[in-house]
Amino acid sequence: MFSLKEKIQVWYKFPHEKEVWHLDGLPQADMPDNAFIMQPFEDKPALYLNAENAEIFSLTSFLTASHQPFFELTEAPKVMDIDYEKLVEKAIEHIQQGDFKKVVLARQKEVLTNVNPLETFKKLCTAYENCFVHLVYQPNQFCAIGASPELLVAATESSIESVSMAGTLTDKNIAFQRKERDEQSYVTAYILERFSAYGLKPQINPTIINNGKIQHLYSVIKSTTNQGIALGNKLLQTLHPTPAVCGSPKNESMQFITQHEGFAREWYAGYLGIINKQTIQTYVNLRCAQLFINKAILYAGAGITSESNAAAEFLETTAKMEVLERFLV
Repeated sequence: MFSLKEKIQVWYKFPHEKEVWHLDGLPQADMPDNAFIMQPFEDKPALYLNAENAEIFSLTSFLTASHQPFFELTEAPKVMDIDYEKLVEKAIEHIQQGDFKKVVLARQKEVLTNVNPLETFKKLCTAYENCFVHLVYQPNQFCAIGASPELLVAATESSIESVSMAGTLTDKNIAFQRKERDEQSYVTAYILERFSAYGLKPQINPTIINNGKIQHLYSVIKSTTNQGIALGNKLLQTLHPTPAVCGSPKNESMQFITQHEGFAREWYAGYLGIINKQTIQTYVNLRCAQLFINKAILYAGAGITSESNAAAEFLETTAKMEVLERFLV
């Protein structure tokens, strides 16, 4: 975790944009007017960094900037040896008993690596144009990198949107089946319910998004409004964590995750992005890893329903990890 006494540096790029943003400074416990935010998955305080003086670089030039740090990384913690397939089977039993309808189960994987984090960040920006790409670094404390395709909340004063992303295929020659569509339906219904609670009547635009060699069902949920920033801040509090990273119902699936998953997710499946008086752009922290001395710890999860197959879900998490892993080894 971060220290509030040491400067932190952040590099990030928004989807379909060419600019790289960089900011640094002391992390803050309270949100400034213009903030880069990192919210953990668990119910823990968010970390904020003042983004008022963020620098903007082109993707081709930012590596030559004078702010390049020497990356002082820490030793990697021990990764828990969890039998993921048995965990999935346990979850299916609970679903069949009616304890919950869906739960998203994650796992970790340790890989050997000795990459330059900034070079890797640049490669991710180029490879995954439709993702929010980030690199967060605090010397001797924390270094994390990721490329997430999943928008949580985007808002201006006149509009607000979110995304229902769930259901995964690792073979583009296979069509989405009922299992994947049911998995996404829990996410869509949950987001629509939250929008409706604030009197919003959003439109839904269903599509498919590619993330490396995998595909996801991806529905943009968007509404016009005359108070988008205020409602966007409220939706951040009520949406997170969605059934795309937790489950349905939320409390019951969260309880299963806490009791059985075997590790604290912390920043994985939380959210990060920019919040100020003009805009909100936040993304779920997926396809991510923490970087350590000669090692990285990757994170990925899969949505478990009554129709899940434990071996297939393990392979799905493997495919999701490869989105980032191939740039680390």
